[in-house]
Amino acid sequence: MLTNKVFERFLLPNAKLTENMAFVLYSFVKFNRPQSILEVGAGYSTLFIAQAIKDVQDEIWYDRIHKKAILKNKTKFYGKKYNPSYDVIDSDTHILSQIRNVFNQLGCFDNLNVKLHHTMYESFSHSKKYDLLWVDAGLHNKLVNYIDGMLSCLTSNGMLLIHSTCTNKEGRNFLQFLNSDSRFQDYEIVNMVEPHKVTQNSFTLIKKKVEYTVYTENS
Repeated sequence: MLTNKVFERFLLPNAKLTENMAFVLYSFVKFNRPQSILEVGAGYSTLFIAQAIKDVQDEIWYDRIHKKAILKNKTKFYGKKYNPSYDVIDSDTHILSQIRNVFNQLGCFDNLNVKLHHTMYESFSHSKKYDLLWVDAGLHNKLVNYIDGMLSCLTSNGMLLIHSTCTNKEGRNFLQFLNSDSRFQDYEIVNMVEPHKVTQNSFTLIKKKVEYTVYTENS
């Protein structure tokens, strides 16, 4: 895995805003293995999401070769090829150019299914469903208007993560809206805060409630 220090060499503009959130996203991808990802707002986190995809691919290859993860009751994900679609949208051509340069310099992301789109969120065509939607584009004052569209482009088990929601006025207004609207009773909503920071210090996870398969008795 490429670490925080390695990515800091490339001096992406928001490296100090998502320095911990990037690792959270990396872990979400490793843990959940989303088959389709949409990121609204490119930057530091883009590299970590791409790295997580690459690391899952390497782990699957290792398992196949060395037979280290043979399960008695295999899930549908066991041994399955992992090459998710990854759409990244941003209105800033400079940031997208930096991302392309980093990808080219690192060289390890050449075979990933990553597409960089120069567009605003409002103009992006949601032609498919996503397992993971990550929003970090300063849309807080518009989230109340966008939330229905964002949730509609999620798969049945999809997750929506929104950055910096808990300790700024517009983000707080959005969370109060979620809690007061009965339409969101069927969703799990989790807020997490980085207590050592005063800005860019939180995220909200929104996910539709689902029933999961029972595989074992007690483990």
